[in-house]
Amino acid sequence: MKLFFIFLHAHSFLLSGINLILKKMNYRWFLLLAFFCGFSGNLIGQQTPAVLQGVILSVEGEKVFLDLNQDQVKIGDRLQVVKPGGFFTHPVTGERIPRADEVIAFIEISNVWANYSEGRVSPRGAINNLEAGMSVSIMKESQQRETREFRKSIAVQPMNVSSARGGYLGFYIADLLTEELFNVDKFKVIDRQTLGLQMDEIALTSMGVIDEREALTLGRTKGVDYFITGTVYEPDVIETSTGIPIKGIVTAAEVLSGQRLGSGLVSDVRVSQLRAIVNISLRVVDVQTGEILFIASEMQQAVGRSQVDLEQGALGGMQLQGGATSFLNTITGQATRAALVNLAGYIDNYFEGKMDVRNFRGNVIDIAKVGTREERRNQKFEEMRASIISLEPLTKRKKVTRFEIIVDKGISSGYDTKRYYNVYEPTLERSKITGEMDQEGIKKIGTVYFSIIEENTAKGILELRRRERRDPNEKFESAWVGR
Repeated sequence: MKLFFIFLHAHSFLLSGINLILKKMNYRWFLLLAFFCGFSGNLIGQQTPAVLQGVILSVEGEKVFLDLNQDQVKIGDRLQVVKPGGFFTHPVTGERIPRADEVIAFIEISNVWANYSEGRVSPRGAINNLEAGMSVSIMKESQQRETREFRKSIAVQPMNVSSARGGYLGFYIADLLTEELFNVDKFKVIDRQTLGLQMDEIALTSMGVIDEREALTLGRTKGVDYFITGTVYEPDVIETSTGIPIKGIVTAAEVLSGQRLGSGLVSDVRVSQLRAIVNISLRVVDVQTGEILFIASEMQQAVGRSQVDLEQGALGGMQLQGGATSFLNTITGQATRAALVNLAGYIDNYFEGKMDVRNFRGNVIDIAKVGTREERRNQKFEEMRASIISLEPLTKRKKVTRFEIIVDKGISSGYDTKRYYNVYEPTLERSKITGEMDQEGIKKIGTVYFSIIEENTAKGILELRRRERRDPNEKFESAWVGR
């Protein structure tokens, strides 16, 4: 009982003391002090997690072995090798001034075992600076995302063009491929100017490309991991309505005009439509060993209007005003861009490990079937095909045959006000297996005459066949207009 009264007395004394302190101090400052003390205590109690450290066990060829095991790292983890900066000695005062550490290499874990791990070095040339006993530390996730050192360093060589003896065409195609690989945003793309591949010097050589051994030597000195090189086979360019190759058109025009077209690129000779088919084969070459690691090929085509002498000038390897940009304005350039977009994707898939074959064949075009009468008719049909974007009945009857119609094609697609155009719908048949409605063919449901035609739109009157009379509220969602 005595102890109990002693405790009460002490507790009362403590409360009186605190109350006296609070009277002497501003309550707000007291609360702020309490918060600071509590926060500081938490900071002191917490320990900053140590950065994982390791040591290089051995450097063998292009492989680096570390003392980090499967409980410490996993495949894909990234580390950095840091060289201690040491000190500067002030020449006057003799003071030792700390020097910043230097990151001399990055390592990405590629294999992990119970007692050690293996990694690849980036950039590849940095492996010559590594040796057993050096310390490594794992990088934070934010550092791994920001660094570009783990990206493969690639450079695109001028393409070998099978039809051109020297010239600039191989450079234009290489520049377009460089742009596509840059857009993939997974590579460090080295500009050819950095490698000393000057267009004007190489374009005048017998083949318009540099020597393979010279290219590999250049790549090694500039830190390139892989070269992308390849061949562009002679593009097949014809006038679509006649099937005449562009070479024949140019020859005839030269005879009539008395001047050599393409030499100055000043002629305004044009044709209605050109078709270009390109066939490109690319190779991925390891710069260190010269080994061909991957081959991919692609065929693509493009159709459109073009200036004949510009097209022929590009095919002949001549220097175009505007360079690769002018080449891209040609039909051959458009077909080339379509092929290069796919080829860049194939190269990306190879490096991502998504390719099961080392010699990949992409899109293939059967040239023997291109340019036939049926093929030209089908192509013309597709070119003229227009979708209905507005449809209004001209009467208020329950069933009508005349509508005011607006479509999404116009002068640029060859429509004019001097003829009637057919309106089609698909014919459907229910599948006996799935029960779904499948397209069986197409049928003509009426004709349209356009009274107003603009560049990309046309407005006119749709006249349905009598047996095709429709509800005025029907939308004609599956119908289209064509020749």
